Amino acid sequence: NFGAGSVDIVWTVTDGVNEPVTCKQNVQITGGNSPVITCPDALTMQTVAGKCYGVQTDDVKLTVPTANEAVTWTVSRSDGKDNISYSGDNVTTGEIPKEGIIVTWVAKNDLGYEATCTQTVTVEDKENPVISGISNIEEVSCKASGIVISKPTATDNCDVPEFSVSNDNSDKVTVSIDAAGNVSYTGTFPIGKTTIKWTARDEAGNTTTVEQTVTVTDGKITLPEITPMNYCKGTLPTEDEAKTYLRNQLASASVQYNDLEVTKTGGVYSFSFTNEHGCLTSGDLELNELPLPDAPKTDFTYCPE
Repeated sequence: NFGAGSVDIVWTVTDGVNEPVTCKQNVQITGGNSPVITCPDALTMQTVAGKCYGVQTDDVKLTVPTANEAVTWTVSRSDGKDNISYSGDNVTTGEIPKEGIIVTWVAKNDLGYEATCTQTVTVEDKENPVISGISNIEEVSCKASGIVISKPTATDNCDVPEFSVSNDNSDKVTVSIDAAGNVSYTGTFPIGKTTIKWTARDEAGNTTTVEQTVTVTDGKITLPEITPMNYCKGTLPTEDEAKTYLRNQLASASVQYNDLEVTKTGGVYSFSFTNEHGCLTSGDLELNELPLPDAPKTDFTYCPE
């Protein structure tokens, strides 16, 4: 068939004796029309689990456009990949990135006229990030100021999620994370349980929140009433004597202790010890000076009778 446009036909005649004679005939095809085509509606698919791309499924797949006459189709992808083709009504294509693609269909009829339509394929990431590396913390109050809070780990099928953090008991302690991922807090974790909420968000806006608890036990030592230590006037007790006295006092009050120390400075006896939690307490031992008895009478009168 003659295609649209101008075609020259050259005729040559010869009689076998004289030189051949030629003439030119021009054929112009005008008035043809482009085919009328309709592309399928835009297509939206989900990313494959654990992957950052989409693929066709039985329910979500590309189809060939329709035309009002017999045409030959050419199909291409906007990302330049050549892994798209069709056979009959079936369209085959490879992975489609999260950014999506535009599929361009070009139809050409027998007269060479063309028509073009496009179909947008959108890939949605609906997969939430996964948070790991979180463990609950238990500590005693005397060590609460040294608690270390570490950033957990987050993974995602498409990108590196960003973290945000919040906590209750914010009037006593506030946990924060900066743009570089450094975790810090102001204040001190109070006695009881504080709940920290870690939220990971990916570029698609999908979020996951995991809780971490910090439980602080009251490790304060309540000193029992210690009876002042008696000593005789002029003879202060030694440090070892004071330590023995304190041990007896603490044992009678059923106080659990470790590392009892007594230091004498002048007439002041300072003591310190730790409890089963490692919390330290200290105080001063009071002394009670006892007066010496009067000296016995040594001046006697001897009467012989």
